[in-house]
Amino acid sequence: SVTLRFLTHLVLYLDSTTVDSAGSQATALIQWDLNQIRDQVVVAYIQSLANRELWHLLVLYASMLPKEIMLHHLPPQLVMVTNMNDRATIVKQLKDLQSESDIEVLRAVVYQMEQNAQPGLLGDDGDMADETMNILDNPDHDDKMMKALLWFCIIDEHAPEALSHSNSLVRRFLLQRKLDTVFHFVEYVRPPNLIEKVLQKSEEEGDEEMPDQDKEEELEEVLSEFHAYESYIKAERMVIKWREVMEKAKAAPRSSQRLMTKSNISKWDEVERSIAVVEERRQLVEEKKDWAAQVIEAASSAQESLVAVLEHDGGWLWELGDNEDDAMDSGVE
Repeated sequence: SVTLRFLTHLVLYLDSTTVDSAGSQATALIQWDLNQIRDQVVVAYIQSLANRELWHLLVLYASMLPKEIMLHHLPPQLVMVTNMNDRATIVKQLKDLQSESDIEVLRAVVYQMEQNAQPGLLGDDGDMADETMNILDNPDHDDKMMKALLWFCIIDEHAPEALSHSNSLVRRFLLQRKLDTVFHFVEYVRPPNLIEKVLQKSEEEGDEEMPDQDKEEELEEVLSEFHAYESYIKAERMVIKWREVMEKAKAAPRSSQRLMTKSNISKWDEVERSIAVVEERRQLVEEKKDWAAQVIEAASSAQESLVAVLEHDGGWLWELGDNEDDAMDSGVE
């Protein structure tokens, strides 16, 4: 590694002394094809730094490579970075040294992390590989994909990219019917203030003299998809809550079951038992009313949430237009 470090700095020094005008030094450097040698040596040195987990030096040396070579060799090394402090250092260095391509580097890192998390989903013939179901059911793979999103959550400028990728993950998990994973992701992994950062970034760009119309339209689509998923996730939660309330209501003990739990019931006379039954039935009626109110409330909340999903902009009932009344009369509601 000492030799490689010396060779790297030597090549970088020679590269910095190259002059455009013709001369003996320039001719010799051109003959050695210094640029190609430089790229090969720097790539090898970056790999050496990554093997020693010297993450804070990767971007500095990678920035000396042409963009195409950097995008090819740097992301595979960054995939191994898991500490958020190290990630923050790298993202800030990318912003300072590679401001025009920093987001491209992060996209490549996140994409490769996802590919590493879910390898071999398709077989050679294009059909699902045999191990696909095991992969889809592996929580470790899901965890890696969720944590890959955090690369976009370090600086506020990347918030729109984080939101777009968040939508992609939610979409993927919903298609795989992983509701518990979706709940965990939106509650514990995705930053709670992400949408506020996106809107703030949008306002800042809107104040510019010539805002990018394409970016604004793309952001509107991302925000619409986000709110659609939020509406759907809320509905799923409400339905689950309604089912839980129903199960608890069904499991509530009956009057006869309660009387049988009395340890001294055998010692009661007929009058005492009659009084106990009347009192227990009164309590049972009150509890039944309370359970009924909870069930109705949970069912109403679930119904409202489901209707909100249907009526969400872009949803099933969004473009009924003038035929809305007819559609409702025909049983759509």
